[in-house]
Amino acid sequence: MYINNSVQVGRTEQIQKNTSTSTYTKSTATEVSTSTDKVTISDAGRNAESKWQEISRKYDVTNISSNDLVKMSKELYDNKLITEEEHLLMCSPMTIDSDGDMSSKHNFLNIMRDSLSYALKAGDTPKGISMRVARIDILEQLERLST
Repeated sequence: MYINNSVQVGRTEQIQKNTSTSTYTKSTATEVSTSTDKVTISDAGRNAESKWQEISRKYDVTNISSNDLVKMSKELYDNKLITEEEHLLMCSPMTIDSDGDMSSKHNFLNIMRDSLSYALKAGDTPKGISMRVARIDILEQLERLST
């Protein structure tokens, strides 16, 4: 295009301004898709859940003797529900009465909670804290399943 007068220049500038002020509006439509996940629980998983429930019905972690605690821990370990380390930690006697009686019953869950609270205040090592937390997790799971 050849522009040779001021009227054409003015009109060209006006066209350019009008073109540059146009706006682009983006669509707000969104694509929706759905997916489904399939979860399969193996026979071993179902068996483990069944064993947890069976053991939780046999022992009351809020009223248990040191002797029963050792038996419970062995059952959990033998059924591969806890690790060897957790088994050994659970077998440590909670309290022994002054006469050495390991058959008197105690609230082991509360004893472990108190032990964790004390360990946190005393500045126990991270490993010591995690060991206590692991025991409490096991005991709380047993307590939940027993009700």
